[in-house]
Amino acid sequence: MRMVSITDGLQVWANAKLNFYLEISGKRSDGFHELSTFMVPVQLNDVLEFREDTTGAIKLWCDSKDLSTGPDNLIVRAARMMQDESKRPLGAEIRLFKHIPWQAGLGGGSSDAAATLCALNHLWKLNLPEKILEEKATKLGSDVPFFLQKKAAWCMGRGEKILPSPFECDLSILIVKPIFGLSTASVYSRLKIPSSPMDQAEAPKHFAGSGINKVNENLFNRLQEPAFELEPGLGLLFEAFRKAGAQKPLLCGSGSAIFALFEHDERALEVAKSLIHGTARNFIEHTFITRQAIYSCDN
Repeated sequence: MRMVSITDGLQVWANAKLNFYLEISGKRSDGFHELSTFMVPVQLNDVLEFREDTTGAIKLWCDSKDLSTGPDNLIVRAARMMQDESKRPLGAEIRLFKHIPWQAGLGGGSSDAAATLCALNHLWKLNLPEKILEEKATKLGSDVPFFLQKKAAWCMGRGEKILPSPFECDLSILIVKPIFGLSTASVYSRLKIPSSPMDQAEAPKHFAGSGINKVNENLFNRLQEPAFELEPGLGLLFEAFRKAGAQKPLLCGSGSAIFALFEHDERALEVAKSLIHGTARNFIEHTFITRQAIYSCDN
């Protein structure tokens, strides 16, 4: 996440994320799943602009007509939380330029919500401490607290327990969003919780200071199997990745996007071109070549 001043307001670049590792060990009494995941912010961003509205209204505009701008939108919900916290008739005009695909497992909605918490705290001069923002983020969604951290982290519990983890592996990342999206709830409904989950104590060791081969070896996503069952087209796209030369493609979160890691942008571009012109081309809506995001909200 990066925040800068603009005329009469603030502009925030809200990062997407990738799950390099995602294991689910059980279902909790509150209905959420117990998980362990290593999430990395990447340089694929939604852009949000925030300006004060003197009428006290929360107004959201989006450049995509397919996305709701009503009270169900996480941005609006986050803004109303901050409005309630202020106990003052503060308003905001918010403009969202949507670049992160939705229903792709890239965390765009959660990142936008976190950006809203940060931006309005600054714009309205609320000076709320990080702990309060984290509490509000947890109420908005399991991934939202991660995006407040602005760095790679291991997330446990339902996702709200966050342990920042040093990870600056200079990798090129190819992300492909297919023509279809996936509902997180639908993917979880097909999940078979393993009787013997992966060893959570060992997993962090595989990513700390590791090169591309070690990282690729340990990429893992428990949601990949149920997602493939739900949408057979994912399996075809996955095989196309492999045939094009990707060492270990992986589903992004609950899908539907798939990513792969490469040492160089040139190799990522070769694979992207092969996919676009290959047998899976009719399944592909967007391709992105990007890298890990390592800047902070304060830059």
